[in-house]
Amino acid sequence: MMLLVIAAVIISNESNEKHQTKLKTVPILIICLILLSAISTIQFLRYRSEVYLFKAMNQQKRSDFRAMEKNLIKARSAFHIVDITSTPITWHLGQSYYYQGNHQMAFNKYKEASLENPYHMQVLNDLGALYEEQGNHKLALIYFNRVFAINPNFPDTKLNMVAYYFN
Repeated sequence: MMLLVIAAVIISNESNEKHQTKLKTVPILIICLILLSAISTIQFLRYRSEVYLFKAMNQQKRSDFRAMEKNLIKARSAFHIVDITSTPITWHLGQSYYYQGNHQMAFNKYKEASLENPYHMQVLNDLGALYEEQGNHKLALIYFNRVFAINPNFPDTKLNMVAYYFN
């Protein structure tokens, strides 16, 4: 769109009133070029973040959680907070920490992810599971009930409720 606007301004510059039009078009062209460069920069950063996220998901499939963590840290940016399924990138980062055995860092990332998407069932379920693991049964139940309020048949939460009632 920006390139079309710039082209239209340049083409309209060739009118009969060349001097008068030129005075009006120069600031418009400068503004359009500044906007175009800003938008291009944002799109490049977003694309680069998508590439890192793609690499991280492939590393998760190979159970290379250390490399997954590194790519997820690179993937997270102000222009790319959630993946295509609205799952926060911090949740994926929490998963990498969890599978590396660092449950406290995973817990912190899950809490951060719950702030980024407070209605994501997997985020709420995993946060509740870590509260249960820490022995905080009251908060675990609160998070499990939040998941059930969204979807009463979410299988992971049903399984975690078994552990909750057992404990």
